[in-house]
Amino acid sequence: MEFKIKCDDESFNNLITECIDIRRKISDSISKISEIILRETLCEDSLGEDLEKITDNDNGWLVFVFSSKNIKMSLKDRNNALSNIRKYLIKNEIAIDICREFGFDKDILYGISISFDDEIDVAAKTIDSEMLLNTSLLNEKFEIMMRYVIHELVHVFQHIEREGKSDPYDGMDYLERPDEIQAFQFQVEFQEDFSGEEVATEYVDDLIEYHELDDKEKADKKEELFERVE
Repeated sequence: MEFKIKCDDESFNNLITECIDIRRKISDSISKISEIILRETLCEDSLGEDLEKITDNDNGWLVFVFSSKNIKMSLKDRNNALSNIRKYLIKNEIAIDICREFGFDKDILYGISISFDDEIDVAAKTIDSEMLLNTSLLNEKFEIMMRYVIHELVHVFQHIEREGKSDPYDGMDYLERPDEIQAFQFQVEFQEDFSGEEVATEYVDDLIEYHELDDKEKADKKEELFERVE
């Protein structure tokens, strides 16, 4: 069925403007209703102030924006995450290769100390072979969490190897330290294996850019960091 409306340009433009305005008002109303329904339906503790806004994208989908800094993880969530990390490590070939690199059987992965910490000022760090992960990583994708775990796993074995000795690379720039290069090489290998070359390359480019190397240093460092990627 086809309807034809005869009108001048001005009338047509006014009609279109009114339609657009009506669509906007409907969209705003749907967003507000959806927010009310969402807040009433879900547990207040799980939302609270975490829901920052509800909007719609160009395709008409409602987008719920949460503030990750406010999300609180229960002890159950933390321990489930640690369980998943360990189960993944035990079967991951790159983690097993790290064990071999330092002369250990993969079974040592059952005993590596890993915990979440609210106080550290970096994403992850290793102290006396104990791996600490910033609690904020619980809000990240598993892939991102694991790339930090792989990096720190190398440091765990480095600490075991250097037990009782002073830091041999004290005073060196971060990306010049052989222990950091080794950790990043395994991390980049994991990133490439898990997410593909494009994602790994983007990560390395961002890392190098952050440390403000000149063009020649950038090219050399990128090649060095990709050394384990076939």
